Amino acid sequence: MPFDVTPIMPPPGNGGLQSDIYGWDAVRYLPVERFEAGSPQWWLNRGISAIQAKQNVHAYRKRMVAGDHSPPNGDKRYVKALKEFQYKAKTNYIELVTMAPIQRMRIKDFRFGSRKGEEDGSQTGQGSQRRPGGVSEDVGSDSSVRRPSGGDNNRPSKPTKSDAPRPLDDPDEVLATPMKAPNTNGDPDARRVWMANDMDYQMEDLLLDCAMYGEGYILVSDVDDDTEEPQITVESPRVCHVFPDPTKPTRSLAGVRIWQDDVLGRVMAVLYLPEVTMVFVGPENSKQDTVSTAIQVEAFDLISVEDNPTGEVTLIRARWKPDGTAEAENVYSVQDRINLTILDRMVISKSQAYRQRWMTGGEIAQRYKKRQGPGAEVAGMVDQKPPFDPGADTLWHVPAHDAKFGDFDQADISQILEAVRDDVIDMASLTQTPAHYLMGRMANVSGDTLVQAESGFVAKVKMRQRAVGWAIEKAMRLVFKFKGEEEKAKEAEAEIIWMDPEVRPLSEKADAAMKFASAFSTAPPFLVPILAEMMNLDPDQIEMLTENAA
Repeated sequence: MPFDVTPIMPPPGNGGLQSDIYGWDAVRYLPVERFEAGSPQWWLNRGISAIQAKQNVHAYRKRMVAGDHSPPNGDKRYVKALKEFQYKAKTNYIELVTMAPIQRMRIKDFRFGSRKGEEDGSQTGQGSQRRPGGVSEDVGSDSSVRRPSGGDNNRPSKPTKSDAPRPLDDPDEVLATPMKAPNTNGDPDARRVWMANDMDYQMEDLLLDCAMYGEGYILVSDVDDDTEEPQITVESPRVCHVFPDPTKPTRSLAGVRIWQDDVLGRVMAVLYLPEVTMVFVGPENSKQDTVSTAIQVEAFDLISVEDNPTGEVTLIRARWKPDGTAEAENVYSVQDRINLTILDRMVISKSQAYRQRWMTGGEIAQRYKKRQGPGAEVAGMVDQKPPFDPGADTLWHVPAHDAKFGDFDQADISQILEAVRDDVIDMASLTQTPAHYLMGRMANVSGDTLVQAESGFVAKVKMRQRAVGWAIEKAMRLVFKFKGEEEKAKEAEAEIIWMDPEVRPLSEKADAAMKFASAFSTAPPFLVPILAEMMNLDPDQIEMLTENAA
């Protein structure tokens, strides 16, 4: 099923952000109008066009994170002499800003179902209810009876006149009120799928793609024969694109992935639709390292069509920010400013490495030298170096009686150093990155001061967790659709359990552990999982504590 791709040149001189910073694409490819809207060929052409359109943007963002910044421009008279300085002046703060939130984002487990207690008490350790009279027993069982301290176990329960809630003033009656423990346990099925796909390893790639490019992609496929679990892979945003539904942005209408297959030696493209997945083969691979060559071909051939049992596009986009920009994109100009200031410092340090001296009233000796001219020898007098070499046993002498010597003051570069520090502080403020991350300076800082300094950074990390977590939660729902577990696939309250992004001092953790240990010994069973989750324990640890408290 071959079809054409038509090149269209972009309008020059737009003066916009993409034109000024990223540069216009050499050729912009748009769908051929003769394709019917919504047809596979129409979607594939639109996907190829979108992938090509963002190549320059993504390439620029990658260069900035990798430290391949544009060399700062100095005095044009010294460009050739200072070319080495231009590359040495590049100090990469963008990578530090980009990697800072990634280091605090770790997935602990998954939770499917409401955080409220289950009605049937099916969750381990979560069916314990407090009975009237101060007796706690498990739902559906007469065992595991626990008597709280201070409770009158012989006092009969007093029936109420109405089922409406009423205030309880007696502490024993408060404890006797039936309550359900929240669902704090992780989901073992989701954890098994996660580990079977090595997602602890792939998660690093997803977070780096999101922070560096502003977006990342997760692909969910059918059950793998080896692991017997649905497949989850992280795909590069430079070869993927999805089209969201205008009426519901969280739902995708189609997705496209295109890459150069090294095994087949051909350019491959896959179109993901809610009903089917279509695979296309293109021309032979090119030596270029991007997929832009695939857009310069004139035909793709459809080679296979597979049914999609999920009814959804299985290629999912994870956005780092609502506007789709990279983590440090708002401080690219600050990075260029830092590089230019450091170049000025290096130039001054080089020219002022030795104190510059001057002499008046004396003559510089000259010598006769033959110079090679075009077609003939040209003779002339040239200045030679004065015999003023420094040394402990060297005496400087000139014939002139009125000769004077002196030296210039050393250049003060403290203002340049302060300017760099100010720019680094500006970068930290604009990106909500702790200043000690970028400056490497921290002395005599208390725990409270550190917590306050990182409060904005922790809030930013939690915002990134919510953004990326949405895509991962959607991927896990698709996994259960492939497994045929519709109940979990439609679970509206599925969520990711993240590790606490806040760094706490060891003394604070020890003090909190002692206080929570004291609370565990006297807390009713329904409070145990709540306290355990506040301690940031793993789901397995929470389950163990809940079982022991029951």
